[in-house]
Amino acid sequence: MLVVAVLFLFALAVFAIAFYLRFLDSFKAFETNGIKGPKPSFPFGNFKKTLTGKCNFVDELSEIYEEFKGTERFVRVFMTRKPQLFILDSKLSKEILVENFKHFSNNVSSKWSTAKDDVLRKCSPFVCTGNDWKSRRTEIVPVLSSTRMKGFHPKTKRICQKLCNFIDSKLRGEESVDVKALAYNFTAEFVSDFIWGIDARAFTKSAPCELIQMKDAMIQQAFKCVKAYFLSDLLPFFGNRRFFSKLSDKFFVGLLKKLLAEDSNCGRSDFLNHLEKLKVAKELSESELTGHTTTVVIDGIETAGALIAHCLLLLARNENSQEKLRQEINDTLDGEDFPTFDRLNELTYLEQCLYGLCSLLYTFVETICFQKL
Repeated sequence: MLVVAVLFLFALAVFAIAFYLRFLDSFKAFETNGIKGPKPSFPFGNFKKTLTGKCNFVDELSEIYEEFKGTERFVRVFMTRKPQLFILDSKLSKEILVENFKHFSNNVSSKWSTAKDDVLRKCSPFVCTGNDWKSRRTEIVPVLSSTRMKGFHPKTKRICQKLCNFIDSKLRGEESVDVKALAYNFTAEFVSDFIWGIDARAFTKSAPCELIQMKDAMIQQAFKCVKAYFLSDLLPFFGNRRFFSKLSDKFFVGLLKKLLAEDSNCGRSDFLNHLEKLKVAKELSESELTGHTTTVVIDGIETAGALIAHCLLLLARNENSQEKLRQEINDTLDGEDFPTFDRLNELTYLEQCLYGLCSLLYTFVETICFQKL
């Protein structure tokens, strides 16, 4: 038994040394072509704090950006042992994301889950690649046009009035207002009406908003999936995980199925009508149609909600900017209670406030060239 134990420990040691040396060998990528970057560490690469839960991924990217901005157009980084390029220069980002996008359309996030496990997510143009990406993008773009959004503007006004009434009720009761929750309530109401033509009841106190609960379930599962993907290259048994939860998948498929089965003359939303036409014209499955709705849910509720919440936070910290924006809105309203769709486009400073936050997100996240080299 002693001999067997010794042999086992020896084999384990040899395996560990071989694994370590192979891991370090992967860090030699880019050395021959002179691409600079922060020094990686075993076994986390350049994102130790992210993978150990000490900070957000964007925070660690920000540190790398601050270290190399102004001196390098791009740097190399490692996610565990996977070499990546982190694009720092805005002009180069535009070349990659716009002018030469055809060479960079296959993104690494498409590998975070499988079509078998994540049917809805794999139907989204955000993670599709090649011809699938072109097809899915073509299907959803027409219903998100400026003309369609202008037609939805009267409903937007009604949703904004709900928001105002909710805030008034809080203030009358001398209650504090959770601005982050308020932003998500607003985007949930908007998305619910825009996609399905139904009330999300996000401003109702009697019960929690089911749509927000499903969105939260999707986001929580997504974080687990991304972390598992990073670790899978280090420890392959982590494998692929679902990006969206089974609970949210079942909810959104059931909701769409129910609404499509109803009479189309009952005030169906433009988005739902568009999906109905796609189902007939392209013979799409319910999962493929639902994939388009969850695409808008994530981008419309989570992304837009986070953007609004952070914008309000920064405005609260900068009273001069807050007053400047308030003055612009009052001047644009010119005595009216709500701006027309065309007048919204005249709110230049509001656009700058929102775009400023968007540019930060794009700088630190979207400008990463997610291409495995």
